[in-house]
This record gives sequence, structure tokens and C-alpha cells, in this order.
Amino acid sequence: MRASRLALLLILLATGTAHAHGRVGLGLQIGEPTALTLELGLTGITALDLAVGLATFDRDLAYFHLQFVVFPVDLAGGRGSVDVPLYLGLGVAIYDTGQAFADDVKVAARVPFGLAVEFHRVPLQLFLELAIRLQLVDDTDVDLDPSFGFRWFF
Repeated sequence: MRASRLALLLILLATGTAHAHGRVGLGLQIGEPTALTLELGLTGITALDLAVGLATFDRDLAYFHLQFVVFPVDLAGGRGSVDVPLYLGLGVAIYDTGQAFADDVKVAARVPFGLAVEFHRVPLQLFLELAIRLQLVDDTDVDLDPSFGFRWFF
């Protein structure tokens, strides 16, 4: 069973798409979190995603996440004027849930699943994301974090 999962992952990675011009993207993510976002392309199918802002639905004061993201499949198949990669990742989120800044800091594992639209002629990425956030420090809690946003690539 483990070997078949590894084989499937390797096949998906081998058929992945080069995403968003493989550079640095800066943008805005709205929802949970609402944040400035930075994507650093590592390879044609992997990236680091950072976000700094507010986790607004829970009234958290400050929010930060860092996650490793893989773009294994392009739903557009490399045809047309856009790529439509699915992505998934694994990372960590740090956020403050108290009334005053830094009085109740939480740490969570974060697993994002998303869909992006990346334009060939313009260095723009639009994305929809749903992340599972598993709080690990101070208490155990599971949240779903929906968001959408954009990034402009340089």
C-alpha cells in the first residue's frame, strides 16, 4: 500500500506543471487568513508560500504561515492561455488569539489544498484555497481556513 502511494506521488510529480513563471510572487489573500502573501518558486512544481496578516474569522490579532506547496497536476493540460494547477502542501501557522498582541500565541500544522489560474501573457496568479489547520500548542483544535487571492510575479 505504501509503495503504491509513493509511486502515485512520483507519477503526479513527474507530470506536474511549471507554475507562475517560476519566480517570486507577491499578493493578497482574503478570507482566513487575510494577509499579504509571498510565493517563492523552488522548482517548476514546488514553492514556499508565506503569509503575514490577520486570521479574521476567529478575530485573531496576528497570523503567519510558512508552507511547502506542490503543484502536481495542471487541469488545463498545458493548452490555451492559462494553466490551472491543483496544489497541496504542508506547513506551520503561528497566530495570536488573545485580546492583546502576543498574549495567547498558538502553533498549528497547516495543510492547504487549492486551485490556481495562472495566465501565460500576464504574470498573474488567482487562487482559491481550503486549508486544514490543526492546532498543536496550548490546546488541540481543528479548523478549516477558506481563502482566495492573487499574486503578481516578478
